[in-house]
Amino acid sequence: MTIKVAHIIDSGGFYGAEVMLLNLCQEQINQGLSVEVISIGLPGEPAKDLENKLTDHQIKVTAWRMKPLPDPREAIKIIRYCKSNNTDVIHSHGYKGNILLGILPKSLRKIPIVSTVHGYTQEKQFGKLFLYQIIDRVCLQRLDAVVIVSESMRQQIPTKTLSDKLYVVNNGLPDINQLQQSGNYNSLFKSDEMKIGTLGRFSFEKNFSLLIDAMRIVVKQFPRARLVIYGDGPLRHELQQQINQYELAQHIQLPGYLDNTPPFFAELDVFVNCSLTEGMPISLLEAMRQGCRIVATDIIANRCLLQSISCKTYLSTPVAEKLAENIIVALNESPEEVAAQKKSYQDTFREKFSSQLMARNYTEIYRKIKI
Repeated sequence: MTIKVAHIIDSGGFYGAEVMLLNLCQEQINQGLSVEVISIGLPGEPAKDLENKLTDHQIKVTAWRMKPLPDPREAIKIIRYCKSNNTDVIHSHGYKGNILLGILPKSLRKIPIVSTVHGYTQEKQFGKLFLYQIIDRVCLQRLDAVVIVSESMRQQIPTKTLSDKLYVVNNGLPDINQLQQSGNYNSLFKSDEMKIGTLGRFSFEKNFSLLIDAMRIVVKQFPRARLVIYGDGPLRHELQQQINQYELAQHIQLPGYLDNTPPFFAELDVFVNCSLTEGMPISLLEAMRQGCRIVATDIIANRCLLQSISCKTYLSTPVAEKLAENIIVALNESPEEVAAQKKSYQDTFREKFSSQLMARNYTEIYRKIKI
């Protein structure tokens, strides 16, 4: 019998969790599941990036607009909607869905609920989001299954109280040969430049200011080095000011959001992840899939991921001098070492981080909690 899944998410762009969800939906459909995404937003909010992406890929999406505070009446409406569609499993992605559905007693909702915890951003204590994160951790205990996207995330959630409801499913991406061309790509690099890149939301936890600081050191060693940071977010103005202050405008660009990422990863000499916190960094999986070498801050998620690679990797303490040192070492590797590293990255990706494996693991969880 076909399993009918309703994913629920309140997305804030098209970044790691959204990329993962799109890939999961595509692969679940390929494997015979019936899939719908309920996309939460504010009243009057236009179509979100994720909603447009899902529509472009012919994945059913329902735009669900509601007030920002969790409302049991809204949760009941979602449950009724899912029941009317004979949904077998609701799969929540993020604290909004977890809290909204977790406030309902199990006897009332009846449909099994899985939550994937993609990771918590670092927030100042007593802020609104910090409070939501505390409530989220409580609501997780009321759901039927909780999935973390890497072993490194065990410290972020109440593992003892979740006990046998806790699962680990690595995020996955489709193989490069399965990708559909999505938009144009115009390279910002010149052929003789050392090509350094990264991407993500311009927010505190992504820590791009550290990388900009490190570039002051890198360009002294490699005057033809160029860094391109794709993405957008609340810290754009501050990052651009930092670039201008360091007089690095000829070496660093912030071109905005990038839709078609594979060609970007394919041309890089080094991809840098300088985050302060991650769940399972999708950008590192994209780099691995392409055979793009990685320099990353030594946080638990990055370390766990890169330790799965058999060749030399580059982990750095979150200090500009150390990050720059690792970038310089990577750029100085011999062509033979570079080729060996690229092959090791791609082999590891195919073995452990494919979207096919991710979807199969989720289906096993669905079947288990449906029984």
